[in-house]
Amino acid sequence: MNALGLRVVTALLIVVEFMVFSGAAKNRTKIPVKHFLFNNPSKVCYEKYGCFSKQPSVRWGLISIQPSLPQNPSAVGTTFDLYTKEGYGRIDDFDTDKLKAPKFDMSRRTIFVIHGWRESATKGWTIELKDALLQREDCNVILVDWSKGAKRRYGQSVGNTRLVGAQVAELIRFLINSTSRSPDSAKRFYIVGFSLGGQTAGYVGRYLKEKAGMTLGRITGLDPAGPCFNSISDPRFRLDPSDAEYVDVIHTDMSKNSGFVGFGMRREGGHADFFPNGGIDQRGCLRHLVELEFVQTVKCDHQRAWKYFIASLTNPRSWEAQPCKDYYDCEKGKFQACDGECPTMGYGADKTKPNGKFYLMTSRGAPFLGLSPDASMEEDNYGSP
Repeated sequence: MNALGLRVVTALLIVVEFMVFSGAAKNRTKIPVKHFLFNNPSKVCYEKYGCFSKQPSVRWGLISIQPSLPQNPSAVGTTFDLYTKEGYGRIDDFDTDKLKAPKFDMSRRTIFVIHGWRESATKGWTIELKDALLQREDCNVILVDWSKGAKRRYGQSVGNTRLVGAQVAELIRFLINSTSRSPDSAKRFYIVGFSLGGQTAGYVGRYLKEKAGMTLGRITGLDPAGPCFNSISDPRFRLDPSDAEYVDVIHTDMSKNSGFVGFGMRREGGHADFFPNGGIDQRGCLRHLVELEFVQTVKCDHQRAWKYFIASLTNPRSWEAQPCKDYYDCEKGKFQACDGECPTMGYGADKTKPNGKFYLMTSRGAPFLGLSPDASMEEDNYGSP
């Protein structure tokens, strides 16, 4: 089975899960009629987080899907773990005493990290990223754990991102108000989100702007989720450049066409959109079922987004990207001229704050590096160093 076949099979499994558990399947005989009459609200309201109305139906390939409304806060179970170089503590959006142990300091930049579907913030890449950020700069790092809400069927987890976005935004507002800072201080906050976490970051920025009159400083979307978002034209319901002062996006697993075989967002979502290796198939991700376990095969391209971002923090080598007509021209070295200094993909993207679409090639494996077309060809010929 080739790479396209694997993607189609996996996507179909998610679709089946969505249809069966959302009641979209034809066989509904075991579901009481009263479920549809009384348990299908058009909106839900959760205290200070406000009300959430049903959003328009979306298309995923040939299927029309109605995204779920967010579950209540206790069901989503969002927690916030604050790390600094001096300490650690679990914080919330109402108790200032909890900010003392980890030594929260508003003079530092505050970076939120938001995980994706079926993940948590207690292990894996979020911990690795937190450590890399604290090693690189003196900052406050807040890991957002919404694993209870993320380990639902996909359609429900999509709905839960809206509540998590509001919760993160309320925490930012609390941190600013509790330290008697001006609304302009929101520009000191930066959100890094992977997959559904990337779409959640957009909701944070939108909520802050509409409810608090604040503008978030920066969002980095690490291959923001595509399923249930690709067909959305309304920027209120997907990551968009208007969600922060600067939005940069790394695309690693887009679909090749209008189908549902890619797990990353197909449309551009930032001021700058970076497409390493073309943004679809990543170099070094094996393409056949016999070469790699099924789950790892379908995750490889998608997860490269956070791997590249962490590498941009820990590797001294350049992650310089350049504008091209398309990836095929980039692969041939037919670059367009940068307007000033060429941008860097990843952590340093806000140094030049470019606008547009940018391409680069990477090494096939760890330690991940940005490569020129000549260097990538040499690696293909002679293997990774």
